[in-house]
Amino acid sequence: MCAAVFVFRGNAQSLFFLAGFCLFVLWLGLNALWLPALPERMGDWSYGTYLYGFPVQQLLVFFGVPVLGLGMFVLSSTVLTLMLAAASWYLVEKPALRWK
Repeated sequence: MCAAVFVFRGNAQSLFFLAGFCLFVLWLGLNALWLPALPERMGDWSYGTYLYGFPVQQLLVFFGVPVLGLGMFVLSSTVLTLMLAAASWYLVEKPALRWK
């Protein structure tokens, strides 16, 4: 939080948004029991999401997607990352688990 003060340098609206968003994410992580569980047949896309999330975001920044707004950037990076994570699970990870 202290780092955010130095980053925003007096922009109170951005600072309050950042603080509120951080608190919301923490609350969501601690109280996520109400979220629906994914079916087991979908597999485990978590590693693919971890692996491809940052490169997808960097490519979108390179191609100028943030100009369209934060919402479009988050939506497009999430959709592309989940598509790559699903492909990674079904084409690489799941077949590799049969070898163990």
